[in-house]
Amino acid sequence: MIYYWLHLIYIYIGSNFFWKKIDLDSDLTRIRRVSILDCDSL
Repeated sequence: MIYYWLHLIYIYIGSNFFWKKIDLDSDLTRIRRVSILDCDSL
């Protein structure tokens, strides 16, 4: 739970002071790689 709150504070501070603003209609892409070990078995 502590990690959750720290992550929210990080996003809030980063978005207000350090990261640039983007338009809502802009195209955004991200490359994500998933390993077979990342999947849950249950």
